[in-house]
Amino acid sequence: NKSILIQSGEVQNPKEGTDETSILLPDQNPQEGTNDIAYVNNPAVLGTSDSQNSQQEGSTSTKKETTSALNAVSGQAKELITDLQNKGFDDEALKDLLPAISGPQKVTSLEINVLDSVAIKQAVVTESFLNTIGFNSDNLKDALGTEFSLQMTLIGDLIPSLSDKKIQSKKTTYSIVGIIPGNSPFIYVPLADIKSLGVTNYTQAKVVAESDTAVPYIRQRIEGLGFQTQSVQDTLSRIESLFNGLRIALLFLGILALSVASLGMFNTLTVSLLERTHEVGLLKAMGMKSGEVKELFLAESLILGFFGGVAGLLFGFLVGKLIDLSLSAFSISAGIGYLSVTYIPLALVGFVLVLSFLIGVLTGLYPSKRATRISALDALRYE
Repeated sequence: NKSILIQSGEVQNPKEGTDETSILLPDQNPQEGTNDIAYVNNPAVLGTSDSQNSQQEGSTSTKKETTSALNAVSGQAKELITDLQNKGFDDEALKDLLPAISGPQKVTSLEINVLDSVAIKQAVVTESFLNTIGFNSDNLKDALGTEFSLQMTLIGDLIPSLSDKKIQSKKTTYSIVGIIPGNSPFIYVPLADIKSLGVTNYTQAKVVAESDTAVPYIRQRIEGLGFQTQSVQDTLSRIESLFNGLRIALLFLGILALSVASLGMFNTLTVSLLERTHEVGLLKAMGMKSGEVKELFLAESLILGFFGGVAGLLFGFLVGKLIDLSLSAFSISAGIGYLSVTYIPLALVGFVLVLSFLIGVLTGLYPSKRATRISALDALRYE
């Protein structure tokens, strides 16, 4: 609860023909040298207890209950009312917020409370939290206004008066008023809701830098105050080291696979040449030149190499998608959301295609050159 206390004021008689009643503080007197004046127009939202009220001497007791909301109050009270109006409290809501006052009366104290029973509990949640509460609609707007119950357990680090004890709050119903992206189930509630439980300490605080270059400087200053810091960059550096190791391992496996593929293509083209010796002889006997025979076998090796690289890329892409779907099945059930661990940059695709083309050229040079040395007579004799 948030309270502002104004001490020792006096309610004046209503003006004739109006519903206007004023509260005049003693410091309104110029002799006291202060200018802090509280003015209440139709103060139906102000309340005082019987023990705090006394009848003004020499005045007629007028019991008149007004229905209009608080317009302006000086100092902290004005800030409070302005804050409530900015949050959507209209005159009716302000009237319900606090009980009415009868006038004219002697006011010894005035207290303005923001009551939990009036203010609607609101919360902003992440997309992952919606999965936690069983919201499965594809349209996130449908989740706005959804209510859920929340119960918090507080420890002594947050509330000094608890020492090493723990306290569990009562269940509170919140309404979802906003949804933000996030793969972890988080709930953001007003700070006033937490303070109302007696929380005065913090276990951690988040500092958002305007740019990545400012992070080291901000971190140094915070650590200079004796606090421990943890930056996203720390996690990123560890992840980067892990992926660098994976890249090296995959590079080694890729080189090994290319070596095996090159030997396989070379063996295939060589065996194919031996089996087609008679065909080469017939082609030469029909007038095909040796250079044309060489181009024929070289083109065959290029086609095998290039389309082999394309097939390998497609196979790798499909395997990566299967891995993503398998991991996402577990992550979605855990409320984390879709998880993707595969990434195929375009530069890598181009590199694989060019490398496949070069391997096709290199593995086809020897068989094609050997085909040019075949004699037409020997080939026909072989046939």
